[in-house]
Amino acid sequence: MLATFIRLPLAEMLLLPLCWLLVALSSIAVALLPFRLISPVLGRKVGADHVSDAIDPACLRRAQWVRNAVNRAARLMPLRSDCLPQAFAASLMCRLLGLPSSAHIGVKPQVGEDGTLAHAWVLVGDFWVSGGLSIPDYQPITCFRRA
Repeated sequence: MLATFIRLPLAEMLLLPLCWLLVALSSIAVALLPFRLISPVLGRKVGADHVSDAIDPACLRRAQWVRNAVNRAARLMPLRSDCLPQAFAASLMCRLLGLPSSAHIGVKPQVGEDGTLAHAWVLVGDFWVSGGLSIPDYQPITCFRRA
């Protein structure tokens, strides 16, 4: 694990500890607090529709760092680290790095075998920062924007 950490790009190496802390705090907040109290962290509620902002290559690079850090932090997390805590952590990391982001909550039109009904994901422009692999399976029901 240490060897893997040492091989990371410097930016990701610096972001990982902070991201791990944010995923941990988000996991605790999700477990203990009602969503209505913690949702302002995601940004301003704007409804279900989302219009992507164009992002430049520098923003895209920072968004990739956030994605990698969130994914690594979630894998190392002993607490709940599914899509919702990751979305909170990704949104906060984007805010710290000055990235405009949108956090989405969606539901599956039909319940599948896994029983998963809801999902959360974060986008910077059209680039998914967290929760992106499952996005096509979910119908967005609300979006939070942070400029």
